Amino acid sequence: MVLAGTGVLQAQESPGCTDTSRTCVIAAATTYLNALVSHNAAQVLLAAGATRTENGVDTGDSGAQIANDLQTNPQFLLISGIRDVRWFVDGDNAMALYLIDTAVPLTGVHVATVHIAERFQVDNGLITQIEAFYCTHPGLTEETERMPSAVTLFSEQCFGAVLPGG
Repeated sequence: MVLAGTGVLQAQESPGCTDTSRTCVIAAATTYLNALVSHNAAQVLLAAGATRTENGVDTGDSGAQIANDLQTNPQFLLISGIRDVRWFVDGDNAMALYLIDTAVPLTGVHVATVHIAERFQVDNGLITQIEAFYCTHPGLTEETERMPSAVTLFSEQCFGAVLPGG
């Protein structure tokens, strides 16, 4: 676990759940999702050597760096909420498909909806790998994102083509 106190990050000895059950793997990964919204990494179950990639780019080489980014990186500070989380678990790997809402800090003005597919590897109750693939849709809101025009736009922006039926 990584704790934030006086700005210095410290690793804690043991997480609460250390088996590879679906419940434990999701519980560990959920600590990360919670920190995306709270911007507080105090409860995130990260291994010291955890790594993170976003769309194939290395964005974290240690648990401490990942935790620091959750609290200070401007792209994470825009996150105002997470919704529609769906979990798929295979052994010590959990895949979360979900939506992130972003907003201007202090004003709450909606900026974009982000579609995310994120894989977490959890070993002995600690997150050791995070692999995120995402596509950002400026202006889409919970009310407009499922409209046919939004689905077509999403397909074109993220995949370069219109999906069948879109």
